[in-house]
Amino acid sequence: MNRFTVCLLLGCLGGFAVLAALPDPPPAPAKAVAFTGAMIHSAVGAPIPDGVLLVQGGTIVAVGGKDTPIPAGAEIIDARGKVILPGLVDTHSHVGVYAKPGVEAHQDGNEGSGPVQSGIRALDAIHTGDPGIRMALAGGVTTANIMPGSGNVIGGTTLYVKFRGRTVEEMRIASTNTVGGIKMANGENPKRAFERNRQAPGTRMKIAALQREQLVKAQAYRQRWADHRAGKGAAPDVDLALEPLVEVLDRKRTVHFHCHRADDLMTAVRLAEEFGFDLVL
Repeated sequence: MNRFTVCLLLGCLGGFAVLAALPDPPPAPAKAVAFTGAMIHSAVGAPIPDGVLLVQGGTIVAVGGKDTPIPAGAEIIDARGKVILPGLVDTHSHVGVYAKPGVEAHQDGNEGSGPVQSGIRALDAIHTGDPGIRMALAGGVTTANIMPGSGNVIGGTTLYVKFRGRTVEEMRIASTNTVGGIKMANGENPKRAFERNRQAPGTRMKIAALQREQLVKAQAYRQRWADHRAGKGAAPDVDLALEPLVEVLDRKRTVHFHCHRADDLMTAVRLAEEFGFDLVL
């Protein structure tokens, strides 16, 4: 390689270094989309006839009457004769864990190895390719609380999702107020699921006793960790079945309770008052 070639090569490399140091150009602003002429139900006031809904970058930026300003260059979609309303929320869903079609391979809603399954997660069983998700969207459902079935006394943790993306990580909703939910059930379903195998619980009394037993264990487990953090002993072994129940006791995780009869409702309320957790019936 002669000296001219070397100098030329170094000059090129120097040019690349200068180019690499230049800042990236700012991304172009997302194009606005305006839906016009629809009847809009915003859920915070009277319906808006001949309304305008403005979306930009995947976010609703304006809702109002026909005089709502529309940015220049926005795509305008004529929605006359149609109704726009907020996405519906399914607070008790098994979509994805009981995926369609209903074959054995898709039956992931109940763990039949025992009545108490505090440590299992709906997150690990949600089939994001479930046609039921597309059916829910077609019906206006955009948000769901996906949970295990009601065959277990404590059925595992639920997941709050938006029906978006291709993976469960893209679907899940991050919240600073709660880490999610946990499923509990009483009444006929847990009795029917385990009594046939001569396994507890066989009565409503035993269902409540199992739930109370686990919550008492969680109280003791939480106290052992508190003592350790205060310098009063070694750290206890992490118990993946009790961790979610500590979050319940700390009101970071909501209990979603499946009930059958009026007395089942009162049992759930009694437990919530006894242990101080947030409850959805």
